[in-house]
Amino acid sequence: MRIEWPSGTVQELHRVAANQILTVTEPPRLEPSVTLTNGLVELKVKSWKGFAYGIDGSSDLQNWTRLTALTNLAGTLSFADPAATNVARRFYRLQTE
Repeated sequence: MRIEWPSGTVQELHRVAANQILTVTEPPRLEPSVTLTNGLVELKVKSWKGFAYGIDGSSDLQNWTRLTALTNLAGTLSFADPAATNVARRFYRLQTE
């Protein structure tokens, strides 16, 4: 099953059985941006209110470190990563708690 959300996010569910009712929630959307005032990487997450997320960071996609855990109270979350300026590359992943 393929869902194309109004936000532009595409979600695919595989091996969905027939004759059932599913409640599907749009996945969160991670929007990276760089703030120019202090050079920090700021991550913005758009999702449903009340969802809790863990944000992990990595410089090599193999070793991940939990950077923070946040609950979305307003519809978007923001997080600045001061460690991003210390490495050549930085990757992020968002996980629901």
